[in-house]
Amino acid sequence: MAGALATLASMLQVNKGQEMTIQYHDIKEYLEKGVYPLEATKNDKRTLRRLTAGFFLSGIILYKRSVDLTLLHCVEDQEAKGIMEEVNEGTFGTHTNGHTLARKILKVGYY
Repeated sequence: MAGALATLASMLQVNKGQEMTIQYHDIKEYLEKGVYPLEATKNDKRTLRRLTAGFFLSGIILYKRSVDLTLLHCVEDQEAKGIMEEVNEGTFGTHTNGHTLARKILKVGYY
């Protein structure tokens, strides 16, 4: 199995120099100011416009619309770490596995 995966991986050519990863701060900046990241290509700009349709900006807080139209509060890395610790150890009690922890966090309204 590993040999087959290695063969497939060697057949794929990934052009890393032209790939841009769209981050949440890019989405937030586009919603706030309507500007694209400096290194964005035409395709990246189209992708960013398409992705922003699923987000909502209220003041400085970025929300993601879920399938059932619930607004999920988008948080930065540091705040996310604090939320995971609180849900896992603090207010919500039990120590759970990753999947259950993720469901609890989504249930509280964070993304």
